[in-house]
Amino acid sequence: MLRAPLSFPDMLVRLPAYIGSLSVNPLVSDSVHDRVFFALAAGVVPVADGNRFSVEHMPGLGAYSFDVSPGSAAAAADALLTEPQRALDRAEATYQALLPRFSLRESARRIVTFCGLHAANAKA
Repeated sequence: MLRAPLSFPDMLVRLPAYIGSLSVNPLVSDSVHDRVFFALAAGVVPVADGNRFSVEHMPGLGAYSFDVSPGSAAAAADALLTEPQRALDRAEATYQALLPRFSLRESARRIVTFCGLHAANAKA
C-alpha cells in the first residue's frame, strides 16, 4: 500500500516497520539517494532505480532495481514481495558490505581530507 509523504522525523520512526521502500532518483548515475541508505540502515529493502553506482556497489539488490522500461518497477516490487526473506537477507548483506566505505564517519573523514587539500585551508 502506498502512503502519503511523511516528514523526515516521522519517516525515520516509521521506516523500520516496512519491508520495502520505493526510491526514485532519475538521471543520476554515480550515486543513489540517501533514502536508499536510510532504508538499508533500517533493515528495509530499497526498491530503487538502478544505475552505475548501484550495479557496482549494490549488486545483490539488482532484482529490486528498475529502469524506465514498462513493467520494470512492478517487476522489482514483485521480486521483493515474492521472496521477502531473501530480499531482506540481501539488503542486510548489502548494508554490511557498504558500511566500511560509505558510513557517515567515512564520509566526514573524506570531507575533512578534501577541505584540507584546498589552498584556502593550507597552513601558513
